[in-house]
Amino acid sequence: MKNIWGKLPYRYRVGGGLVLTFLLFMVMTSLMIQSVNDYMASRHRLARITQIQVQREAYFSSLQDAETGQRGFVITGDEHYLEPYDAAIQRLPRLSRNLESLVADDPFQREHLREMERLTQVKLQELDLIIRTRRTSGFKSAAARVETDIGRQTMTKIRRVLGEMQQEHRQQLATQILDTQQSVDYMLQMLGLSQILALGLLLFLYGLIYRESALASG
Repeated sequence: MKNIWGKLPYRYRVGGGLVLTFLLFMVMTSLMIQSVNDYMASRHRLARITQIQVQREAYFSSLQDAETGQRGFVITGDEHYLEPYDAAIQRLPRLSRNLESLVADDPFQREHLREMERLTQVKLQELDLIIRTRRTSGFKSAAARVETDIGRQTMTKIRRVLGEMQQEHRQQLATQILDTQQSVDYMLQMLGLSQILALGLLLFLYGLIYRESALASG
């Protein structure tokens, strides 16, 4: 192979070196692009997990606002206390749609979200019934309805479902953080290797051209 290389004309050897340099450059570029794509995909998954957590907390917070507003109205009979309740009722459908979109490709989260939405409807129906009872029959009747404990039991079930969703997402988050770090490490390795390779190829071409020039002048 060495003898064949040595017998090639000068322009072929330089051309061959340039072709080799180009091919290796293309390979390293392809690896770098792949590593960047992997990193961006990992970051996207990490952002989605975080967004789900934010939306889920907003969903549960809205439920608590509705419950707080209803409780204030039952105690005082003042309609102004229902403002948090009314605002929460308006927010919940939008938050539910957001969550459905975010967990569409996650069977575990999707199933638990459906259960949480079912329990939410039970809770909201109970809140609405107590509010109507307070308006039509007064405090004692509404308080008696609250004492059936249906609302508290439903919120306990919602918290349980929410806790299971959060636990599973904590595991996903830990895994995704590790994957993202590995993507960063690989990308940095590819960057370092490409720099070393680029330097090596430049030295190779310089040595080839210098040698051929020396032979030509000699």
